[in-house]
Order: sequence, then C-alpha cells, then structure tokens
Amino acid sequence: MKKLFSRSTGKPQENSGDGTKGPNRAGSMPVHRWQPSQQDSLSSEAPYTKDAETASSLPSTHRGPLVGKVIFLCKSYEPAGWANLRRGGEARAGSAAKTRYGTAGRKGKLRHPPQPKYLEQVVSMEDKLKSSTDAIQRLNEHIADLRKLLATKDKEVEELRYELEYLRKEKAEARELAVTETEKLAKANAKIEELVDRLQASEGQRNSFLQLGSPEELASLAARNSELLSQLAEKEEAVLSLRRQMTEMQEHAEVRL
Repeated sequence: MKKLFSRSTGKPQENSGDGTKGPNRAGSMPVHRWQPSQQDSLSSEAPYTKDAETASSLPSTHRGPLVGKVIFLCKSYEPAGWANLRRGGEARAGSAAKTRYGTAGRKGKLRHPPQPKYLEQVVSMEDKLKSSTDAIQRLNEHIADLRKLLATKDKEVEELRYELEYLRKEKAEARELAVTETEKLAKANAKIEELVDRLQASEGQRNSFLQLGSPEELASLAARNSELLSQLAEKEEAVLSLRRQMTEMQEHAEVRL
C-alpha cells in the first residue's frame, strides 16, 4: 500500500533489483495495473492500518484518475483487512488454546482441547468421587458405631470375667466347706456307731443282769440305757442337721455354677 501511495505521489523509491533510485511516475504505468482484483484482495495479508485510512482520505490532485484509483484500491482493501484481522484473531485464539492444552505432551502424545464427551466424563468422575466420599463418610460413621459397640462389649466381657472369677472362688470355698462337712459327718457317723456298739453292749449286760442281778442293778442299768438312748437321739439329730446343711450347700454351689 505504501508502494502504491509512493507511486501516486511521485516520490522516489528504492529499486530492489539494481539498487538505483529513481522516480516512478504514475502516468508511465498502465491503468489496468491499478485495477483491484479478487486475487489481490484474497492474497493480501496486511491488516487495515493508518496508512490505508490516510490514503483513502487524500484529496484529488492534478494527477487525476490515478489518485482516484489509489483511493478506490485502498477502500477495496479495507474489507479484506478486516477479514484478515478477524482471521488473525481466530488464529491467535487457536494458538492460545493449543498453548493452554498443549499440542504435545512430555511423552509425545497429542492433546486436544476438552470436548463435550470429555466434559461429561469429568462430570461423571466428579459424581463418582462425591459418591465415594459420601460412602467413605458413612463407612467411617459405621466404624465409629462399631467401635463404641465393641467398647461396650469389652466392658461387659470384663464384668463377666470378674463374675466368673467370683463364682470360681465361691465354688472352691464350697468344695472346701463340703470336705469339712464330710469330715464332720464321718466323725459323727463314727460316734453313732460307737454309741450303737455301747448300746448293744449295755443291752447285753442288762439282759445278763436281768437274769442274774438284783432290782437295784436293773434300775441302774435302765437309767443308764435311757441316758445312752437320749445321747444317741441327739447325735442322730446332729447328723441329720449336718446332712441337710451339706445338701443345701451343694445345691447352692450347683446353681451358681
């Protein structure tokens, strides 16, 4: 565009071929060279700049149609410049997206911006994570309840152990008492047998005295016999009492065990 502007004003311009400078007259160029073409508008990559605005606002001079052609050409380049600017913005947006999400990973794998399916997967993973978190929380609460229940059961087991130990001690004491009472019962039985033997002996003596003795001796033997009978009755009553106590203690020990 600057080249066209320099040609329209007649200013000298550097020649890229031989390096010489010389004025390029606009009148020396064919008019059809200045007509805008579709290829020029499509191939132009230069955005709309202040030079184009300046060129479009230039007044007409004595050069006549050439300046008008330049202005027309600049105006025709204006939509193309806006289109190029829009395409450049889209290209920059795409480049920013590639820079954000990466065109290639560290291992050389191609990465793309997130697609709707990928977003659905992310939402699904978030839902699964939330469900897992809720399940873990419920599991922790259940574990806490189980720990409380276990502590209660441990306390009950400890109390049962103390009670079992107490019952074992009572059982041992009952066994010792049963052994003692058994010994007492054995001694009482021995005394009873001794008294029975003495009673039998006294009865034999009484019979012999009845056959050979006087009435006074018989009365004495009868009194002695009655005393022995009363003692025997007392001993038997004591033995029965000991037997009842022993039976009650055994039943009490069996109930506790």
